[in-house]
Amino acid sequence: MSALASHSPPVTQDGGATSGGRQRWRRYRTAPANTGSMTDCAMPPATTILTGEAINRYRAAGTTVRRGYSQVFRARAFLALVAIDTLLVLAGDSQFSSMLPVFAKEHAGVSEHLIGLLFLVNTASIVALQLPLARLMEGRRRMPGLATMCVLWAGVWLLVLASGRTSTVTLAAVGLLTAAGVFAIGECLDGAIDRPLVADLAPEDLRGRYFAVHSSSSQLGFTLGPVLGGILLATSPQALWIPAAVVCGGCAFAALALEPHLPKAASRTPRAAPPPTPVAAAEQIAS
Repeated sequence: MSALASHSPPVTQDGGATSGGRQRWRRYRTAPANTGSMTDCAMPPATTILTGEAINRYRAAGTTVRRGYSQVFRARAFLALVAIDTLLVLAGDSQFSSMLPVFAKEHAGVSEHLIGLLFLVNTASIVALQLPLARLMEGRRRMPGLATMCVLWAGVWLLVLASGRTSTVTLAAVGLLTAAGVFAIGECLDGAIDRPLVADLAPEDLRGRYFAVHSSSSQLGFTLGPVLGGILLATSPQALWIPAAVVCGGCAFAALALEPHLPKAASRTPRAAPPPTPVAAAEQIAS
């Protein structure tokens, strides 16, 4: 017989052969070599040409390891970053968007128009500073940049608290507007550091799960922040802004402590690739 025609064993959904298929496979492989006919061997239904590659493929069919969220929750450096980010959302972003307008109206005595101006200054500052700060971070260590953001936000909350204690509404307005602009600088640093770092920490096959955990933690901060902020602000302004500043300052130390545990390739923001020269661009098009 010039070619050995055989039949592949039935395969289950998880890649393994059924018990009946294994039995028929053994019977087929152990058929006497001196028989001139193979009619006495049980033949599985699907006809293929048996090769060494096919045998190896069947053997390896059930050995593929699928990595999931269990691998994500074993990444300690990533989980530490998620914890820092959750605290910063809890004590930073959520308080700026929810509690700062209430404080400005009820305690600083400013008008609704000026509250709207606070968000205008914040948004305009982000638009103006996002790209310059992103370029400034290229090639620099990420964790000192994140710590700088935390210190800025801690200073913002102390400035907000001081603005509510000024003698005139004008001074309160200047202090709050300044706080909104400085807070935007921190947001720009966060945009240049946080999510790119998550992408660099995540293996390619788990990147979606890494971002899912990171986004869920941020939503947790946005959910709990206004609740806790409202309770503390109802007690007194000091009960809100001083703890918020302490949390942001503590996150600065945590970010610096995390840096030695990051992979060396992820510890710095990568530099942008230079634009190709006209000759290189023409060669790429030609190829």
